[in-house]
Amino acid sequence: MRRLRWYHIPLALVALILVAILAQTLHVMLALRASAPRLEGQIAAQVSAPVSVARDAEGVPTLTAGSQADLAYAIGYLHAQERFFQMDQLRRVGAGELSELLGPPTLDIDRKLRVHRFRDRARAELGRMTPWERAVLDAYVAGVNSGLRALGSAPFEYAALLAKPEPWLAEDSLLTAYAMYFDLQGVAPTDELKIAAAARKLGAAMTEFLFPAGTALDSAIDGSLLPEPPMPESIQSSRAGPAVQAPLQDPAEAPTAAMPGRSTGR
Repeated sequence: MRRLRWYHIPLALVALILVAILAQTLHVMLALRASAPRLEGQIAAQVSAPVSVARDAEGVPTLTAGSQADLAYAIGYLHAQERFFQMDQLRRVGAGELSELLGPPTLDIDRKLRVHRFRDRARAELGRMTPWERAVLDAYVAGVNSGLRALGSAPFEYAALLAKPEPWLAEDSLLTAYAMYFDLQGVAPTDELKIAAAARKLGAAMTEFLFPAGTALDSAIDGSLLPEPPMPESIQSSRAGPAVQAPLQDPAEAPTAAMPGRSTGR
């Protein structure tokens, strides 16, 4: 019986490590491919009539549906297939639950946002929706969860975080709106404090002029324009000065002022 030489053991160990690395790499590649959205084919969906999704050369989808609810379902399906992790982050930001996914580094963000109790507010808002609005929202939620389940593997970010995606809820759609509000507005009422300080120092008319609700550059969906605030009298009086009138004169005939050290002769 032949005995293994001492150098055979390290070589076998290196080969075993290489095989493990290749196997893990192949597993990651297959998982990434499985988590990619489905861009072609047909699926059995929870819709009342066929819905088509056409993509242009850049991959931008155009959806055609027979009803608002069917369209909402298809949009939710596409959103989950292509952007579920980003959607998950948005709803968690709005609810102050980001650290449940990302851990201690985001605790400060959650502490600032959790006090607003936006998840409870979102649930209360659901009760104030009309039946038609709730039906469209429920169709969107069903589409999101169907799109998530249809992925061969969860988005790769969850594997990196050792987490699993949770189903989409109706209030989550409202939480994303709250999160986008914070992106545009900020958590602290900085602008409101500035306006209040200006009102105390400058008065209502000047504050309205300096901090208008909108301008002509704002584009409203219905095409309406916000009225421009009137100019305060204090500014008008400061701009008003003595009227100065002088006859127009040909520049060639205008007198030339002499400058020290320079000749004005020809």
